[in-house]
Amino acid sequence: MDKLSLRPRSVQNLIQSTLAHLQSKSTQSDRDNFARFGITAAKFFGVSMVNMKPLAKGLGRDHELAAGLWETGWYEARMVAALVDEPGRVTVGQMESPGGIRGSTRPR
Repeated sequence: MDKLSLRPRSVQNLIQSTLAHLQSKSTQSDRDNFARFGITAAKFFGVSMVNMKPLAKGLGRDHELAAGLWETGWYEARMVAALVDEPGRVTVGQMESPGGIRGSTRPR
């Protein structure tokens, strides 16, 4: 996907475009694989990493976009967020928060 086509003017527009792209790549086969792989996300489209990696590469590094994608709660959006975030800008607070990467994997 062309990087320019993924760069609307605002982060919110970019989040919406990314979600629409993820939804367009959803397949029943990938949705079925979630159970097979033990993925128990409450919100997921059913998109393979094969489709998420090129999307993330086209988006490039963007901390604000990553934060916005994470906040959507969609599994694939969070995967893309992890790929596009700027590691040096991720704080301990983000990692430890209830919705953060480490906080979301803790047993409740």
